[in-house]
Amino acid sequence: SQAGIAIYNAQLFGQVQQQVVALEAKTKDINALYDLSVTAGSSLNRQVLLSALIDRIPEKLGHLGVIGGAILLNKGKFGEFSLEALTKTRFSEKIIKYFKRKIAQNSVIGQDVSTSPVLKQIVQTKLSLTTASLTEIFPDFLKKRDDKALKVLANINSYTLVPLMTDQQINGLVLFAFNIPKDQISKRQNELLQVFANHISTTLENIDLFEKLSKQYEKVE
Repeated sequence: SQAGIAIYNAQLFGQVQQQVVALEAKTKDINALYDLSVTAGSSLNRQVLLSALIDRIPEKLGHLGVIGGAILLNKGKFGEFSLEALTKTRFSEKIIKYFKRKIAQNSVIGQDVSTSPVLKQIVQTKLSLTTASLTEIFPDFLKKRDDKALKVLANINSYTLVPLMTDQQINGLVLFAFNIPKDQISKRQNELLQVFANHISTTLENIDLFEKLSKQYEKVE
């Protein structure tokens, strides 16, 4: 009947629309990763490169709800981090000023892994983890009021923490800040963030190798 055909066509059109939306999302993801990989190969200066990568996060990963991020590298053992790069936004200076009194004078963020449920789980699984609260990551020096302050300052509603891996060792973390709640962050989003973190790990390995080779060359001269 005509009614049956109309219903079938409407269902078919809906399925096609869903496929188009999914394809557009995948295309955005691929383009974002390509652009970030190009940036990753743009310099052999560690600080310049990490700053460039983290600054491109809102532009390239904004469609995932990511509004900023930070790169934390191990300063000795895992749990002692140096803040290597933070996304420059209109909120960055406020955030840095807010946390300056909470970070040691040598810019080391110290957190006992045994008292951090998030870091403890990352050490065990070596996988990314999403949380609604920074205090679950750094309970030794952050309080619930700090989460509230960040929400007001920068509209941050949740965080995903992704480990930077080299030979099964965690060398640091990438902290992604979202303007959406924790329960709206999908598995696909976290998988894409993991790929981005893998780019950073590979880039850091290449820089370390370049620095070692440069030093060896200088000795030969």
